[in-house]
Amino acid sequence: MCGTATEFRDYAYPLSSCQEATRRSWWRCRRLISTHALSPNWQSSYDLTLMIVLMAGLPGTGKTTLARELAARTSGRVLSKDEIRHALFSPEEIEYSSPQDDFCQQLMLETAGYLLARNPARLIFLDGRPFSRRYQIENVLAAAATLHQGWRILECVCSEETARRRLERDAASNAHVAGNRNPGLYLEVQSRFEAITLPKTVIDTDQPVEQCVQQALVALG
Repeated sequence: MCGTATEFRDYAYPLSSCQEATRRSWWRCRRLISTHALSPNWQSSYDLTLMIVLMAGLPGTGKTTLARELAARTSGRVLSKDEIRHALFSPEEIEYSSPQDDFCQQLMLETAGYLLARNPARLIFLDGRPFSRRYQIENVLAAAATLHQGWRILECVCSEETARRRLERDAASNAHVAGNRNPGLYLEVQSRFEAITLPKTVIDTDQPVEQCVQQALVALG
């Protein structure tokens, strides 16, 4: 472990040698926040047909299902924090911690930049993180600014009973790569969820999937 520490709002922790490689891009994104990403008119100079889409919402609210449907219909690409973590870390290295989550999100953004450089017309859906803290959203918007991409926030919601049922079903069938995804995680994230005050589209996934998809497509259009 090296001695460099990076802060992400409330978090401060040492970066490993592999994380150090992304430190400069983190701070470049952070500096842009104050001048670009949250300005009311910052998107006016961007082509909003090119877009990074944040799939926000509590665990079990249907973010992944909706993201995959939208990607299939728009020739987009889903980047999943949980799948990146599962691919990079061995079972004994997986922490489900804020530092590891932040690191995986940064890799998502680096991957988005690479994909968009090769195909600027592609929609990128960021999945696997509830975006429960404002700094997580701000980091994505700053990265979007550096890439000259528009953005949208789709916040998935549903009843607690629906979320609990989905989480229990997935846990029983090992349908999800995240080992901490259970009803307890729903309550934990819910207790610290910071309301998203930026422009967003709220999608109630208690509705039929097709209805959710159509609502989201209108928001992306």
